Amino acid sequence: MAQKLQIVAFDNPFPPNYGGVIDVFYQIKALAALGVSIELHCFTDTRRDFEVVESFCDAVYTYPKTSRFKALFSKKPIALATRENRMLTQRLSQSDAPVLLQGLQSAAMLVNGLGNSKAVYLRIQNIEQQYYRGLANAINNPLKALIYNWEARKFESFEPCLKSPQTLFTLSHHEQHYYSQLNASVYVPVFHENEIVQQCSEFGEFALYHGNLSVADNLKTACFLIDVFKEVDYPLVIAGSFRQEVIQKKIKNYKHLSFEPIETAEKLDALLARAHITLNLSFQRSGTKLKVMNALFKSRHCIVNENVIDEPEALAASHLCTSVVAIQEKIRDLRSEPFTEFEKRQKLLEGIFNNRKNAQKIKQSIFS
Repeated sequence: MAQKLQIVAFDNPFPPNYGGVIDVFYQIKALAALGVSIELHCFTDTRRDFEVVESFCDAVYTYPKTSRFKALFSKKPIALATRENRMLTQRLSQSDAPVLLQGLQSAAMLVNGLGNSKAVYLRIQNIEQQYYRGLANAINNPLKALIYNWEARKFESFEPCLKSPQTLFTLSHHEQHYYSQLNASVYVPVFHENEIVQQCSEFGEFALYHGNLSVADNLKTACFLIDVFKEVDYPLVIAGSFRQEVIQKKIKNYKHLSFEPIETAEKLDALLARAHITLNLSFQRSGTKLKVMNALFKSRHCIVNENVIDEPEALAASHLCTSVVAIQEKIRDLRSEPFTEFEKRQKLLEGIFNNRKNAQKIKQSIFS
């Protein structure tokens, strides 16, 4: 008998080109490979390419997001209030199949008691109130900071609804500890595109930081690293797709600092293959950063801080630095150190960040 599952996603998971949808896309793909029959429901406005997800889903239903301005005045967080749809609720209720919600953004129907009337499961990607407070602290715009703090308070008010799903699937130990005090929780590491650690040459050419620079925390981190490298005689490449004018203004007087626009995933992969050191830092704790996965599987030496990942195997494959001085000293040490531990890294990571194994955890929790 087919094991049927309804999945609700906050966005079209294809293309898998930013953090949240990467986890959703490779999770769905892995569940389908295990024989789970999937009906996908997703909210989207501009991401309209469904051909790939249709290839491993039995059906794909799409729903428009509602007005963000109207959602400002809702008691629900904006991310939830823009993703409410009567047709979605009706379709979920009419089916006997369990429901897997992807991220709190997809969980608005919990307010209306969906979790009390059928089997509902929730994939947690963040402790959202902490995430939004981090954004408020990182941004220099007082109005946006006010909105972010208000959103954080709304997520705190929404939290009692998280007691209704049968199980919460968390993607970091930090979130597992937090949510296990609220409901039954299972730690399932992040899903990602990588299967094997890429074999690179022993030396790369530069240190690399990359991220979506329209996100306040990423821009703040990039500016922080520019200041760090002003006192380090080693080239740093900042790579991103937004706000390059801010970065270029800060680096214009330093020949060893440069900016690279990222137009495609292939361009990012090429930069990772050329980097000798990747820098994976954040000023806020928000789950597992997918950029760490790419750095570990596609590049060489990896510097992290405590905010981007807390999986022991990943930390064992990285260099943990928690201060400016520690980062500078580690860069000076690593710039002349060849990287040769590709096989060791593969053994550390393959047992934990294995999509098939982690999809099996979800399947077993839902259908056993």
